[in-house]
Amino acid sequence: TFSHSRTLHLLDLALSGDQVAMSELLARHKGRVLRIVRARLGPQLRQFMESQDIVQEVFLQALQSIPQLEATDEAK
Repeated sequence: TFSHSRTLHLLDLALSGDQVAMSELLARHKGRVLRIVRARLGPQLRQFMESQDIVQEVFLQALQSIPQLEATDEAK
């Protein structure tokens, strides 16, 4: 499992433009996002759509939204 505080730290670095931190964030969450995409697509749609393509689109949209994000620790 991933540390919540490490994720927030990486997000903070990514917000300041750190590409290494951004890459680590994406790598940390790729498997989870892929599982969610596959579950939501279901077996019939997966025949026609590549889950990896959707994950890439999700990450692209996330990257474009980075400037509007605010890192907060709501777990406290």
